[in-house]
Amino acid sequence: MTMLDILFFSFVGCICCCLLFAILTMKGVFRTAIPCIVVIIVSILYGVILFNNDTLIRIAEYDMAYAEKSLKQLEVYCSHQVSKAGTLKCNNLETKYKKLRWEAKDRYDWYIMGKFKD
Repeated sequence: MTMLDILFFSFVGCICCCLLFAILTMKGVFRTAIPCIVVIIVSILYGVILFNNDTLIRIAEYDMAYAEKSLKQLEVYCSHQVSKAGTLKCNNLETKYKKLRWEAKDRYDWYIMGKFKD
């Protein structure tokens, strides 16, 4: 799971909390709609920050650095593997991290080219 996925799902969580507060306000649990209004404002600000082009570029850079670091650690770990199962595990992990690096690089190039610029 990449950093972008984590941020996106937490943004969706903010929206779900907003809906929950709205339902609870309508049911009479809260006497005012202030909790719902606060969550709406936080969700909007969070969305603006999350979907800002600079933020997306930094997230892609973070994911690329994470994949590179993981591949280097994996290279050291796999150099000591002699069993067939250990080698297979190393190959699977290497494929996973290379895919993560490729996806992050692809996103980074996409954002830099200005696809999401205002």
